[in-house]
Amino acid sequence: MSNQVKWTREQVDKVWRRKFGFQSAGYDCYGTKIVKSNFGKKTHNGWDIDHIKPTIHGGTDDYDNLQPLHWKNNRQVKANKKGCKRDEPC
Repeated sequence: MSNQVKWTREQVDKVWRRKFGFQSAGYDCYGTKIVKSNFGKKTHNGWDIDHIKPTIHGGTDDYDNLQPLHWKNNRQVKANKKGCKRDEPC
C-alpha cells in the first residue's frame, strides 16, 4: 500500500501488539519513544506503520512485514539516511 493508506484500527492494534503487547508506549527500533494513542500524528511521540520491505520492492501488507516506527524515523528510512536494510526489520 502507498503512503496514503488508511489503516484500520484492527490493523494498527495488531501491528502495535506484535511489538509492544498491551503497553501504551514503547521504543521503536531506533530507540525513539512512541505512544500507541499517537498513531498517525506528527507529534513528539507519533508513529506510522512501516513496511520492512517496501511494497515497490515486492513487500506485502502481511503483518510480518510491518512494524511501528516513529514518523520521523520512517521518513528518514524512506530517504535511506539510516542505513537500515529494507528487507529486514531494523
